Amino acid sequence: MDSDYEDGSYDDDGYECASYGDSSDGGEVESDGDGSDGGEVESDGDGSDGGEVESDGDGSGSDGDGSDGDSDGSVYVEFDGASKGNPGPAGAGAVLRSRDGTVLARTRKGMGNATSNEAEYEGLKEGLKTARELGYQHVHVQGDSKLVTEQVQGNWKARDERMAKHRNEAQKLMDQFKSADIDHVPRGQNSEADAEANKGVNLPAGEVCKDGPLYGGGGGGGR
Repeated sequence: MDSDYEDGSYDDDGYECASYGDSSDGGEVESDGDGSDGGEVESDGDGSDGGEVESDGDGSGSDGDGSDGDSDGSVYVEFDGASKGNPGPAGAGAVLRSRDGTVLARTRKGMGNATSNEAEYEGLKEGLKTARELGYQHVHVQGDSKLVTEQVQGNWKARDERMAKHRNEAQKLMDQFKSADIDHVPRGQNSEADAEANKGVNLPAGEVCKDGPLYGGGGGGGR
């Protein structure tokens, strides 16, 4: 696998972590002082607080092989975000798995000061970027943020400009795969992505760290 990561460093789990530069807009994330994300409210309801539909394309375009995932080039991406204060020190994380639950790769990113919704979106984008980088053609994504999953599906509007920007970026990344879907899951089914996001809180703003079997590291056990 070709990549331009910097010299690896060992993380808290004792295996080497490839450290990358900022893979998005860079630096500290701007956020409102009250942590409200400009009116975007995380909800586990039926979508009544933003249920207008904005439909999007189905996603296409990757010619990668995904040779270390399933035989059809598919991978399962779990994402999450963490913010200590909302807004406050924040991190994003994602875990890539094969169909049988084997961990293939992990990624985490430091975000500086951000809200939890911004961190959730960043976790999604980092997971998709990693899947694309590793050559997967089909992605099945899950996260415990109802707001993010519903906005990306087009079921809820992104009323805040920053949330709309994150949503558009995530949808463009999903469009790069031959197929892509995203689903909401309970928080208890997203614990490993949550752990990566919390590790990201301790990284400098913009720094991305990747590890796992496909990056030469350990920790490839199943669920």
